[in-house]
Amino acid sequence: MVVGHVWSTLPTLASNPTEYFDNGLSQMEHPRHPGRLMGWTRIVDFYHATEYLAKLAAVLFDDPRAAHGWQRRMRRWLKHEPNPVFRILHSAAKHHGELRLTDKEEEAYRKAYQYLNNQKAYMDYQEYRRRGLPIGSGITEAGCKTVFTQRFKESGMSWGIEGGSVILTLRLATLSRVWETVYRNYLASRPLPTLATKTPTRTKGHAKAA
Repeated sequence: MVVGHVWSTLPTLASNPTEYFDNGLSQMEHPRHPGRLMGWTRIVDFYHATEYLAKLAAVLFDDPRAAHGWQRRMRRWLKHEPNPVFRILHSAAKHHGELRLTDKEEEAYRKAYQYLNNQKAYMDYQEYRRRGLPIGSGITEAGCKTVFTQRFKESGMSWGIEGGSVILTLRLATLSRVWETVYRNYLASRPLPTLATKTPTRTKGHAKAA
């Protein structure tokens, strides 16, 4: 289904989102323009990203009010400022350098810091909003509901992988409004039927009378 050219990276979508994007989505042909690849924009869900701000704040501040204030400021930077992750990590590193953390706190800090640093290329929310792109996963979840839930979870239904895949293919063709194109291509890919020819049989003549 063509739901726009935005994919929100969520842990539930794939065990390895980078592999899924590079080897799956980025290789998909546009259903209405055969031979042309889809133009995807990879975006980390904004609200998922802010969870890592909360993890950093919990480690860096003992005072809940100070943690909340820092986190709120970082959220504003993340959403409205250019190159926000660089500024956020710079601020986090400054506070981190002034602390003595336990091993558990140090590990929590490292994981949150590393995640934001590794995913920063997909967190340019100021630019995404300027282009009118969604920065949350709502469009992805709504697409899943329209494509899967409404068709596969009706009363009494159960599906195997093989049968579900067939129905999903047909549903995607219908919702993407490319049914006629898909059907024509399917017919063109099928071998032409071989018409059976009847071998003429010789009619046995009547025996001559003696």
